[in-house]
Amino acid sequence: MSKLLVDSIGPKDASNTTAMTIDSTGSVLTPSRPAWSVYNTTSGWVSTTHNSTEVLAWNAEDFDIGNNFGGNKFTCPVAGIYWAEVHLHHSSTCGQLSLTIWRERSGTSTLVSYHNRSATNIIERGIRTSQIIQCQASDKLWSGLWHSDSHSNIYYSSNASTYSGFQGYLIG
Repeated sequence: MSKLLVDSIGPKDASNTTAMTIDSTGSVLTPSRPAWSVYNTTSGWVSTTHNSTEVLAWNAEDFDIGNNFGGNKFTCPVAGIYWAEVHLHHSSTCGQLSLTIWRERSGTSTLVSYHNRSATNIIERGIRTSQIIQCQASDKLWSGLWHSDSHSNIYYSSNASTYSGFQGYLIG
């Protein structure tokens, strides 16, 4: 059973301060739930540096609730539990690669999620990783890529058949 008290303005907590407001359509107005979904509009295959670990570049947004995404990183506006996912389309000859999600705190980055794809027998042409991450306010979340093949090709695209993107949101 919820401990929130409800009145005509919206739910209240026990100290009688507004905890949440919901409009007539059922959408939560406050608190604002930070969320982002970004992609890259580059056409075609993008070759990345051999034996690289790099921050993936995203140059377009589906949405950025709270305007917390910039410089290819999401800055957590509040402490809490966040969910993040990154997915890429790649060629079948891309070699070994690891798609990663990182949490950056006080200038130090920590790997929080990864998915490795081997160089042999790649039938699927996509790779993704996701994670639930505990963050402090001002932590940054970003996606990265490491690969071992100088011919590694990643396809940044927003078309329906080969979408690559990075997204996430505050769970609570």
